[in-house]
Amino acid sequence: MLLAQVRNEFNGIYVESDVADATMYYGRGAGRMPTASAVVADIVDIARAGNTPPAPPFRYSHEIDIRDIGLLEGRYYLRLTTLDHPGVLGKICTVLGEHAVGIASIIQKEEAAGIPAHIVLTTHAAIESSVVAALAEIDALPFVTEPTHVMRML
Repeated sequence: MLLAQVRNEFNGIYVESDVADATMYYGRGAGRMPTASAVVADIVDIARAGNTPPAPPFRYSHEIDIRDIGLLEGRYYLRLTTLDHPGVLGKICTVLGEHAVGIASIIQKEEAAGIPAHIVLTTHAAIESSVVAALAEIDALPFVTEPTHVMRML
């Protein structure tokens, strides 16, 4: 998956839609010039809005039930850093399966001997609390060298 190859100051967003199928937007998201461009764009937007009425104030409603985030269902992007030993990927997949978290894709690039491996997974739709429980178990495994990075995929 292309998102797994986004590095350094670059950002990427992968969008699936009914009309345009799958698209990816990629570019610099940090640094002097991208930040300056965003600031200038904000100033221009403020200047253009000078002749229009102000936006209505935000209204907070206490009547909306807040759903427990653990019940949220969605897809996830996971990046694990592990020792590169036989059986590691199998154990990770087993733990995810025991928590009903299905795997959509896996990427692991070969590293030099002694360098931790980065494993990038995307999941099928899964319940947030199941993903959190699986990752707590995975991060406690002796071959995992740092906490798993997690992003919800919209």
